[in-house]
Amino acid sequence: MTAPCIFFIDEAGWRIVQDLAPKGSVLVFDPDRYPGCADLESLGMSPFPYRTRRDAEALLARMATLSPPLGVVASFNHVLPPAVFNAPPCGMVNVHGGALPEYRGANTLQWAIINGESELGVTLHYVNAGIDAGPVIAVERVAIEYHDSAVTLRDKIIARGRALLAAWLPRLVQGRVAATPQSEEHARYWPRRKPADGRIDWTRSDEQIRDLVRALVPPWPGAFYENHAGNRIVLDRMLTIEEIRALRTEAAGKA
Repeated sequence: MTAPCIFFIDEAGWRIVQDLAPKGSVLVFDPDRYPGCADLESLGMSPFPYRTRRDAEALLARMATLSPPLGVVASFNHVLPPAVFNAPPCGMVNVHGGALPEYRGANTLQWAIINGESELGVTLHYVNAGIDAGPVIAVERVAIEYHDSAVTLRDKIIARGRALLAAWLPRLVQGRVAATPQSEEHARYWPRRKPADGRIDWTRSDEQIRDLVRALVPPWPGAFYENHAGNRIVLDRMLTIEEIRALRTEAAGKA
């Protein structure tokens, strides 16, 4: 049986590690991002709230009582200090929703759709002092299909990330496995997107605008534009090319 580990998760991360986390494991979460994690204690887990690096000392004390062989990061938005990710003897791994090193950083799912990519990587790698920069253990590819929105693509990533972690977890808790260093020459960091970044640039092509819209459907803030009356219109669903063209006309004040 796999020994209790320490898992760093948000809501999507919990969907990845659910039923894979051994009983007695610690679930580290940000209450501001995933308040529902506090209810997971009934599953035989030990939830630990983590909002800032100031919580690292208390977390290390909890880890010392558990002595987890392995740490697992799955969709957790905080940068962990070296004292935390170096504590487990078998290291700490991250299930990253992006091909590495080309898609390091934040909101990689959205960026891949916006960039018109045909696929998105799901990468299992060791955590080091860099951001998504540790050696790669394994990578899977997920197709970005024409009908996909950010929601459907996230579900694909969760399912593939879960399968990837399930395949490797028994080996990872036994000791470090072979991993391939990333090429810094091809590395690119993507910034965290803000709601204001959803503004539609009408100089872009119809396909590029469609990609922006489908990348930002709820629960994300949504792409938006100002109509001819100056009112902000937020788009809450995918649009067809024909609908994009109609909005382009409206935004130009020609309706």
